[in-house]
Formats: sequence, structure tokens, C-alpha cells
Amino acid sequence: MTSFMIHSAHKIFFGVIKSRRMRWTGLVSHMAENRNTYRILVGKPEGKRPLVRPRCRWGLLLIWASKYMMVGRGLDWPGSG
Repeated sequence: MTSFMIHSAHKIFFGVIKSRRMRWTGLVSHMAENRNTYRILVGKPEGKRPLVRPRCRWGLLLIWASKYMMVGRGLDWPGSG
């Protein structure tokens, strides 16, 4: 296969995907406004989302590490009983 054939195949493939997405969008746009699919397509998320991943707190990291080490040695977690 030549690079031209590969490029043509990719162009056709992505064209089919795009046309099917457009057809689906057209179907959803004619749905009733109370349908979940319609609401997801045209809706906007509410509230704020965090900009970065939350920091790991050292206390939780130490608890996790000690639990992992105890379980690895065949010991039970205190209070699991």
C-alpha cells in the first residue's frame, strides 16, 4: 500500500464517522426537550470543577503505606477483626 492509499482510506474512514455523528446530532435535535439524550447534547454543566488534581495529604499516604505493608506481611489491619 502506498502512502496515498493509506491517506485516502483514513479520509474515507473519518468522513464516515463525521457523517454518522452529524446524522445522530440531527436525530437528537428533533427529540423532546425532556429526553436525557437531548439534555446532554445541548446542556451546559453546572457548578465549578477543580482546575488541578487535589494534592495527596501525607497523613493519608502514610496510612495507606502502613496498611499495604501490613497486608503484604500477612498481618491484619488493627480493628478489622
